[in-house]
Amino acid sequence: MSVTHELPVSRTRIGQRGKMVIPVAIQNTVHVGEGTEVVIRSLGEGTFIVETLDAVKRRLRAAAPVGDGDSAAEAREDAAEEEAAENDTARHGAP
Repeated sequence: MSVTHELPVSRTRIGQRGKMVIPVAIQNTVHVGEGTEVVIRSLGEGTFIVETLDAVKRRLRAAAPVGDGDSAAEAREDAAEEEAAENDTARHGAP
């Protein structure tokens, strides 16, 4: 069995004041760059995950229970509208 696509792996260090440089190959693979808002979650000693804020929102929305009432559907609609507005603002600048 051959691997047709390998994800890049890179080594970096935590610098002064806790700064960490994310190598360009990793940035390109996950489509992030300067100014991308991220969330860092600790998974225990020596392990953490860095996710974009958009990725966290998508993950949480996917995990949200689908309720029987209108409130769950309305909350999902509101969240989708908010995300669309944020994406539009990011593409075109502030209103």
